[in-house]
Amino acid sequence: MIQRFSEWRNKFATTAVDVVVRLFEDDEKYVTSQARVAYVEWALNPKKMPFLFKETCPVRPVVHSF
Repeated sequence: MIQRFSEWRNKFATTAVDVVVRLFEDDEKYVTSQARVAYVEWALNPKKMPFLFKETCPVRPVVHSF
């Protein structure tokens, strides 16, 4: 179980890096290092947190059929 979780986490991280690299390569806004730094600072800003969901609780309860 731990091995599978480790493999999943590794694949997730690799995919995340690939997505950011493609964004930087494909979008002309991120040609310079300064533009990339500005994007990363924006993305990691703890006051904005653009990658977190605002709603952390499910709207409808999940019913499992166990």
